[in-house]
Amino acid sequence: MRFDPKLSERIEILRFPLIVGIVFIHMYTDEIRFSGTLAQHNPFAMTTEYLSDILARVSVPLFFAISGYLFFFAFDGTMAAYRKKMRSRLQTLVIPFLFWNALIFVFFAIAQNLPLTAHYFTGERPLVLSYGLWDQIQLFFGFGKFAYPVAYQFWFIRDLIILAALSPLLYYLLQKAAFWVLSILFLLWLAELPPIDMTSWFFFTFGAWLAMRRFDFEKSGRYALLIILLYLLLSIVDVLTENLYIENSTVLVGTAAIFCLSRYLVQFEGLRSRLLQLAKYSFFVFAVHEPLLSIVRKISFKVVAPQSDWTVLALYFFAPTVTILSAIMLYHLLARIAPSLLKLATGNRL
Repeated sequence: MRFDPKLSERIEILRFPLIVGIVFIHMYTDEIRFSGTLAQHNPFAMTTEYLSDILARVSVPLFFAISGYLFFFAFDGTMAAYRKKMRSRLQTLVIPFLFWNALIFVFFAIAQNLPLTAHYFTGERPLVLSYGLWDQIQLFFGFGKFAYPVAYQFWFIRDLIILAALSPLLYYLLQKAAFWVLSILFLLWLAELPPIDMTSWFFFTFGAWLAMRRFDFEKSGRYALLIILLYLLLSIVDVLTENLYIENSTVLVGTAAIFCLSRYLVQFEGLRSRLLQLAKYSFFVFAVHEPLLSIVRKISFKVVAPQSDWTVLALYFFAPTVTILSAIMLYHLLARIAPSLLKLATGNRL
């Protein structure tokens, strides 16, 4: 069955905005301090919480759902299809994962031991050279005592590699007992049992189920506006409360709502064209935004030393903007002077 070009375009225009959302998730740290102690009592804190901890939180689940859908759309569970998929994921997932974690490992090994830079890379980050070989291997890949790889945003890619490797099992289970599989994964996701984050498992598998069912996104479009409005209502309630059920409902509805939003975005030709142009930068921005964002954030807060909520809020927008623009400029530089390296680093996403 041929992949719907309209659906492909809707997915493509979401890639860059979702990556921007991930950058803002990682901007939301303890360094962002406002005069009010509770977000409910401070409009500045509410703004950052609403953007980073509510709106942007949809990015990761939606990426996993899209990944599951794209993987299983043309997957029939056979070994021939499995080998073809894994050859593709070797280039798009495994090689970039190894490349960026090796690069960041070396970067931290140097930066954490230079007097000039050590202050910026200690404390919240593991001291990579202080561990033995086995611990360094665990840190590199993100398993054992380390929940995240050394390039920690690549936990997303690590989980995609694992899920792709297990795709024949997932295909079989969804064929035989889709309701029970999705129900169990959903409950595990709700439970938030440490140390495993079930976000990747539930949303990837849900996307896979939609692909196997050949879900008709065009027919479901009649509910798009209603879903978007429901999400906006839930998101406002979410920022005003501290209710876990509301938080989870907001993520679930938000994942559907943002995808529904793409139905309307493609209708604005100028916006559609610009988002399609920006889509090619998505993976590279994802790959380099950390530790670049941390560096920009730490330096900007140290230089400015904000004394007002307005200044803190300005820096909250400044650091991600500088990070994203710097990543795009670096992409263009590499495209000119080292296109083969850029191709390797992005998994041939040029």
